[in-house]
Formats: sequence, C-alpha cells, structure tokens
Amino acid sequence: MENLKAEYLKGVYSLLKEIKSDSDEIFHAIRNDPEARGKLFFKVSNWSHWYSLPFVNLCAFAANLSGLTEPLIEAFKDEDLLKARLSFLDKISGHKLEFEKPEESWSEEQTVQLFVQVLFAIHYSLSAIGQRNRSLNCMVDELKSGCEKPEEVIFEAVSIDPSIIANADVALHISRWTLEGNAEYFDRLSRTIKGTYPAKRAQYANDLRIMAQVAEDLEDELTVKTMYEMNQLLNLIVEGEDPYEAIRKHLQTRKKDTRRSKRESSS
Repeated sequence: MENLKAEYLKGVYSLLKEIKSDSDEIFHAIRNDPEARGKLFFKVSNWSHWYSLPFVNLCAFAANLSGLTEPLIEAFKDEDLLKARLSFLDKISGHKLEFEKPEESWSEEQTVQLFVQVLFAIHYSLSAIGQRNRSLNCMVDELKSGCEKPEEVIFEAVSIDPSIIANADVALHISRWTLEGNAEYFDRLSRTIKGTYPAKRAQYANDLRIMAQVAEDLEDELTVKTMYEMNQLLNLIVEGEDPYEAIRKHLQTRKKDTRRSKRESSS
C-alpha cells in the first residue's frame, strides 16, 4: 500500500476512534445521568430529515457548523485530492469546537439545537455503515430511487435508528402499508423496533466495514487485497486461521448490501 494512502487511512481511523469515544461518553451520560439527560433533551429535536441528504453533504454541513469552513477550503486548494484530505486531517487535529451560525438571525441556542440534530444523524449513519455497509442517507436514497424491496431497506434502517420512521421518504412507504392494511410488514416493523429483526451482525467488524468505505474512496475498485492490507495496517480484525478468506466473505456481503437490484452482481 502506498505511503500516503496508509497515512490517510491511519489518520481517518484515529479520528473515527475519537468520534466513537465521544459518542460513547454522550450516550453513557444520557442513559445513566438524569441531570445530563435533561440538559441534552432540552436541545434535542427531530433529526430524521437529515437522512434525505447525501451523507457527504451532511458531513460537510457539520464541518461548517463546527467552524471548520476555512480549514476545509484551505486544505482543498491542493489539486491532489489525497494530499488535500491529509492536509484537512492535520488542520482539524486538536480543533476547538466553535459554532458558526448558518444565518445571522439565528440565535446561539438555535445553532446548538441544529448541531445536535446533525450530530445524531451522523452518529446513526456511521452505525449503519458499521452494521450494513452503507449510511442511512444511502438507504433513503435507495427508497427515493425505486429499489426492488423497499420494505427490507426500511427494516434495515429502522434497526439502526427507529426515529427514521419520521423521515418523509420512509413515512411515505409506511403510509402505503397503512392503506393496504399490510399486517405482515407492520409485524416485521414491530420486531425491528424491538431489536429482534433483522439479524444483528458481529460488532467487532464494524470498524472494518466503516474503513472499507474510506478505502473505496481511494480505489477504483475495492479488492480483497486492499482490505487485507488495510486490516494489517490498522489491526481491525483477527478472524480464525485465514483472515484473508474472512475478509473475502466480508467483501461479498458488502457487495450484496450496496447493490441496488438483483441485476447487479453480488459475486
């Protein structure tokens, strides 16, 4: 693996671990500290509409809200995209969060509330990549594009973030189920909300699935060799006596997850 690519993957993985650590701290406080939960809930409002944006746009908006507009612009002046990404990672290292108001008329309270919405949308979308190899934003886009089995996409999405049922593109399908009186889908939806459907995947491979998305952005085609090299570099999983074969199976599952129809190859 090229040195610059290896450096970039290590930088992104370090950032990912930092984000996960912060998320774990927030969710621990929500679930175990009534006072902290009360303070946060005062700032929480529905975030499901953010899933109708492309995931990259959602992340760019979060960067802008976090006061990272200038570092982002400065870094991407470099025509070499990989060097620009490395430069941005370097610039945000140790960045102190300073909210940028999207509009002059917005109050600081409104801006914080907006940031909390975006924060939770990104958290659950990253969780979706970790479990289902694609973001919730991607799943909503599948629904809008007319996928073959929208109900399965919805069950996958709800299994990650039940609040996504408030998203307009998801709610449209649920409304149709209501008109049809589709007891089967509502039974499966109920099991999904309870966490018993669809089957959960191994949590230990979440980082591998997320980093596969990062690696794919650097390659024309994501291969077993690339994923194996990345796994060796970052020590993502140690699986059985043949990790190369294990990664090949993970990649097969990933291709099935990310195809839009049965006509697309899943080999």
